[in-house]
Amino acid sequence: MFFRGLLATGLMAIVLSLIAVVVNRPAIENDLSSRLSTVYSAFGNDWARISVEGRDVSLTGKAPIMAEKQAALDAARRIYGVRVVNDRLETNPPVSPYTWSVSKDGKVLTLGGHVPSTEMRANIRDVSKKLYGDMEIKDAMKLADGAPEEDWKQALDFALQTVDYLGKGAVKISDSVVTIEGEAADVSSYNKIAEAFRGGPEAPDGFILASRVELPQMSPYVWSIEHVGRKVTLSGHVPSIDAHGEIVSRVRERFPRAEISDKMKLASGEPAAWDETIVYAINQLKKLRSGKVSLKDNVISISGEAADNPSYDSLMTAPVPDEISLKPAIYRPAALPYEWAAVWNGKRLDMTGYLPSKELRAKALKLVAAAFPGADSLDRTELASGEPENLQGRIAFALDQLKQLKMGSVTISNKVITLAGEAPDKAVLDKLRAAQPPSGAEFKIELEQPEGAGDAGTAAMSAAGLKADAAAISPYLWTARRIGNEIVLSGHVPSAEARSGLAELTARLFSGARIEDLTEIGAGAPKGWLKAARLALQQLVRIENGRVRLKDRTLSLRGQTYLASGREQLDALVKSGLPEGFDGTADISVKAAGAEMQYEQCQELVNRIISLARITFETGKASLTREGLGRLDRVAYTLRRCPAARIEIGGHTDSDGDEASNMRLSQDRADRVKKALVAAGIAAERMSSKGYGETSPIGGNDSAEDKARNRRIEFKLER
Repeated sequence: MFFRGLLATGLMAIVLSLIAVVVNRPAIENDLSSRLSTVYSAFGNDWARISVEGRDVSLTGKAPIMAEKQAALDAARRIYGVRVVNDRLETNPPVSPYTWSVSKDGKVLTLGGHVPSTEMRANIRDVSKKLYGDMEIKDAMKLADGAPEEDWKQALDFALQTVDYLGKGAVKISDSVVTIEGEAADVSSYNKIAEAFRGGPEAPDGFILASRVELPQMSPYVWSIEHVGRKVTLSGHVPSIDAHGEIVSRVRERFPRAEISDKMKLASGEPAAWDETIVYAINQLKKLRSGKVSLKDNVISISGEAADNPSYDSLMTAPVPDEISLKPAIYRPAALPYEWAAVWNGKRLDMTGYLPSKELRAKALKLVAAAFPGADSLDRTELASGEPENLQGRIAFALDQLKQLKMGSVTISNKVITLAGEAPDKAVLDKLRAAQPPSGAEFKIELEQPEGAGDAGTAAMSAAGLKADAAAISPYLWTARRIGNEIVLSGHVPSAEARSGLAELTARLFSGARIEDLTEIGAGAPKGWLKAARLALQQLVRIENGRVRLKDRTLSLRGQTYLASGREQLDALVKSGLPEGFDGTADISVKAAGAEMQYEQCQELVNRIISLARITFETGKASLTREGLGRLDRVAYTLRRCPAARIEIGGHTDSDGDEASNMRLSQDRADRVKKALVAAGIAAERMSSKGYGETSPIGGNDSAEDKARNRRIEFKLER
């Protein structure tokens, strides 16, 4: 009975327990499901489906990665009260290719692609917030298996660092390839990207790096090239590293001796005709003595001074690349000092010097025709910039004064108008002295009234007890006048032979000049007159815009010299260097120093000086002739205007004589020129002298003319 009672009691307990289980099962299942859901929610598991039967848990769904599946199973097994966990979970297959990305658009940073674990995902978010705390960060990453074996985290860190260099774009990882694409934030960032993706120290090991980043778009797109002295400066933007290299290479080719300052930066946004436009710009700059060529989008601007007049014409007419418009601010080569002159010999008017345009040249010729109706005229002006204000008005005034002279010249040099020559009488002389020039100009007159002759002279001779001769001239006048590149001989000479000899001497002394011989033969020349006249002509070589005059036995010099030493030597000549029985006076001023120039301009002027008249020496010697010394004055004056230039003085001979002797002679002559220039105030350390002998002829050695051309001094200027 006892056991029966015990059995009955046990069965009752079991029944009661079963009843309790059945009664409490829903609550148990709900509790287990709730607790497991809470755990899954805590670590972001939103893919597992939970089914509870009693205390048995079944899990279904697709885990993104194997690790997540295992974590879900382990979490379920750790729940108190769970008896059995039935694994019905699936997993996604490994992703291939395995990708991840970070993109930047303004103030938004988006994380996308795949990550191999929740820990790494959280770490990526934390690092992103630390690096880009001022940006909105969007997380679009997904868990997936299949990450490459390489150091994935190192690649992620590299991507998060380099995306900062983008204005807009993304860094993507696909398996073991890291690619950056988009637009760089700026040129500096573009360069940093280029360095990083060339395999810099921060690059991830084992990954292939690729960059498809565009330069930042620049608007407006600007580029320029400037040439001043021996320096060429490149500035602005270029579309690629290759384009940068091509530009520098082309500039070195076109300006081989220039110092190149490269300030170009990379940027996109260049005009469609970029390559053609750059070639055009560099070629145009070569035609400028100094200046700048600038590109702004589709507009190219050229400013500066043309190297010469043909270059100016070419600059203004060269075809511009398609779709590019031109804004020129080009001026002709500047003339310093800026001079214009008109020479009137009583029959013909010659116009020389500079004018700024063809239009003003045409107007000046009309003014000449109006002032000198019926007279012949010759226009030898050159076009150049640097003209004084109201040049047309000053020319009109100058011609109005010149037409009142028997012969003479008028010169406009910057703001000074100078009238020189012979007035027909005192009334005209007084009128000219009272003339008022245009506003801003100064008017100087260097006029002489013609000396009387004829009866008065004969009467004077009779009063002195001399035999009067109807053919004798008294006072006996002869004048050689130099205005610019014009030499006018006037007055009387004692014979045809004297006239011919003086004409030949003038042609030799002033080779390249225009010579007008208006002299007449007349008796009355004093003894020694021809020697004095020849000496006077030799002095005129050193005088600019002036004259030498013999009046009986008195030589008078008037005009300007280029150097103070020239004036001193002329003063000494008239005091003690004249033939016996002659005396003299010198009214000589020193030409004002010219404005400084670039060495290229000096080279051009020096070449012009020695092309008109060579530096000459005594035959077979290194001694400068009087005319050679006079021409050297002008060279020295010009060299003073480019104090930074270094000068090589080259001596050359013809092929007469033996080669060694010619080499010595050419060196001696170059040394002598250097010594003369030092005496003229050119620093010795600026100059070197070199003899070339007969090794560099500029003509044949078969004729006297060619040999004369080969006997020369040359000047090469460098900075």
